[in-house]
Amino acid sequence: MIKQAITAGILFCLIIRVEVTTTSRRLLPKRGECQKVDLVKEAKAYVAGRGEGLEVLNFTNAPKPKTMRPLQVTVGTMHYEGACGHNGTKGYPDCKDVFWWFIKCSISNPLNFTVNVTVPYKGRPNHILPLELNNATSVQWNPYDLPNDSYHQQHTESTTCNFTVEVGFEGQFYYKVRKGRGDKPKDDTIGVTELVNREKGLFVHEKKLIYDISGWYKHEVVCLPKEQLKKKAQVKAPRKSQKKKKFA
Repeated sequence: MIKQAITAGILFCLIIRVEVTTTSRRLLPKRGECQKVDLVKEAKAYVAGRGEGLEVLNFTNAPKPKTMRPLQVTVGTMHYEGACGHNGTKGYPDCKDVFWWFIKCSISNPLNFTVNVTVPYKGRPNHILPLELNNATSVQWNPYDLPNDSYHQQHTESTTCNFTVEVGFEGQFYYKVRKGRGDKPKDDTIGVTELVNREKGLFVHEKKLIYDISGWYKHEVVCLPKEQLKKKAQVKAPRKSQKKKKFA
């Protein structure tokens, strides 16, 4: 089961899937250098400098669609810092996997996006798992629905490291205000790269607005003690139902 912690505010539900592999090339920004970014709020703040009384803000459509390039999202590779493979040689199926992605630097935007990552699972190194990262603060994959108290018992091994995922935005958004400021129009289409803000981690590269999602990854292997395994194995066999005899 994949659990995702998010906050409200998603406007549209377009899903973009990109399959990636994990490598250790990019590093996490230093602590304090990132924060959660809401692309819609950034656009509203930008429009506030061009007019008063926001009436319409749209990232996918405009009154004249041919004049607007809708917002698009591209997702890069998930990179892990250092060696992030699990070195345990525990036997399966007695051992169970639990995975977490704790997201410190996250972004919310009108388009949902899914990134596929590879994780070790049941002793195999390349199990593909889709993660929805838009507006997420944490993602957990607990395929066996293990209870929380089992994570911290003595028969566990864990691996933790930092990760980053580069997300790129290109296209335009449309706005309409009640009154324009100065010679600014009351409605217009604006390139999303105008929302550049290096202090918030938004920068422009190759005509795209770039943001690095980053945080901490944790893989925990939970191995139940033999006593617990024996108890689980001692399951009563189901009783066979007996058909009642019919008498003439």
